[in-house]
Amino acid sequence: MDVLHGTGLMFFSEGKGVRGYAIQTCDPEYVRELTDELEQLGFKVSKPVPTGAIYTSRKYKGLEVMHTSKTIPLNGQEATSWAFMVLVR
Repeated sequence: MDVLHGTGLMFFSEGKGVRGYAIQTCDPEYVRELTDELEQLGFKVSKPVPTGAIYTSRKYKGLEVMHTSKTIPLNGQEATSWAFMVLVR
């Protein structure tokens, strides 16, 4: 897979035991592949949100994945940016 330049990975910790990571990309093929992988692992949409959805899995009860998108300026044009935030509780 050739991931578009500008795809990034960020780790975070919010205290009270909540930690995780976020993947942000403007590459729609990468988004499709990540979404397919989530579904293959048994994650399903548990709650729609205005900009995407929250995925949960019975098998991975301590994980929650928020998938969102927004329009951003990129190289003088508008592009869609997607983020997958994986929360570990």
